[in-house]
Amino acid sequence: MNLTPLQLNYSDLSAPDIFRLHQEYSKGYDIKPRPTATGDLRRIGIIGGDFRRHSCMMLLLPILRNTSLNTTIYMTGSEHDHVTETVKSLASFHDVSDMDARKRAGLIRSHGVQCLIDLSGYTGGNALDVLAEGAAPMQVTYMGYPNTLGGSLADFRIVDHITDLPSADDYHSERLARMPGCFLTFEPPAIDVPIVERDWREPPVFGCFANFCKLNTGVVDAWSEILHGVPDALLFLKSSRLYTSDPAGYMRQQFATRGIDPARLIFETATGDQAKHLNDYNRVDVQLDTFPYNGTATTCEALWMGVPPVTLSGRDHRSRVSRSLLTACDHTELCTVDVNDYIQTAMAVVKLARRFYRPTLRGDLLRSELCNHAQFTRQFDEMLHTLWRQL
Repeated sequence: MNLTPLQLNYSDLSAPDIFRLHQEYSKGYDIKPRPTATGDLRRIGIIGGDFRRHSCMMLLLPILRNTSLNTTIYMTGSEHDHVTETVKSLASFHDVSDMDARKRAGLIRSHGVQCLIDLSGYTGGNALDVLAEGAAPMQVTYMGYPNTLGGSLADFRIVDHITDLPSADDYHSERLARMPGCFLTFEPPAIDVPIVERDWREPPVFGCFANFCKLNTGVVDAWSEILHGVPDALLFLKSSRLYTSDPAGYMRQQFATRGIDPARLIFETATGDQAKHLNDYNRVDVQLDTFPYNGTATTCEALWMGVPPVTLSGRDHRSRVSRSLLTACDHTELCTVDVNDYIQTAMAVVKLARRFYRPTLRGDLLRSELCNHAQFTRQFDEMLHTLWRQL
């Protein structure tokens, strides 16, 4: 099996196997010595390829707005937009996309960065070669990648007690630093897209806006059972990442072999229009989370738009982020523990979606710890100070 590190997280491989393969991938980096850690932690750097309209930014911007630490951003990606401009207004900003790893690391050292936080992991435009250069005394991986980096690229990985059970320590090269609550905070969209009441005469609609890479045989089997159990329901699928030349045709065929009329499937390709993207949630009653790789941004967006996300939790981080988010919002009834539970919960929740969840979820989210940005960032900063003292 020849999978990239990111693809490992979509697979059904075991945690020990995924860890072993990450260890192998990390051997491709020549790890250099780090600068010595001295004094109190005052200056951090954040490096990654996605300081633009990207799911990570709705989770990072609240931290940048509230942190007490001197923060410098290092952008390794080349795509800039209005979100990039917002980031620039909140922290010192350096576009390092045209530099090699050695120059990037040298620049970071020259700025006196004590803690470098990696947001990209093994995703596109990543900066793992900068971590390998030993850019900062303390190196941390956070948020943008759902697994270990392997080797000694980072000292710590910031997670929480729900996403990473005690057994997870055995499958990480980094020391796991668990936040007291959810390891994420969410900034609601600046654009005003109201929640629209759905006509009770319209058929129920299940939906999923995750990229199609997360859809596998087990997911399609479960969704087919849900559609059999709610025979008038439709399934709305939208993705920006398509893995075949005719994804709609491929998925229709997959569902047809499971006895689902292809006419019950609605397909749409995601675009850069944020208002339209959020408004598409108004066409959906229940979001069906993918497994084993759960959603993150899509879970938050669904809650914001009054759409209950039903999730199936596993034993490792990729399978437990939605559970952490839903726990923070006090909606653990949407978290399930096995496939049958997932199917039965989805069929039950769709009956309540328009009457109970749609009018209340946005308010629940706003009142939850997920949107208490000041409290979260204070705890996040305290965590970094604690990790610094543990070096």
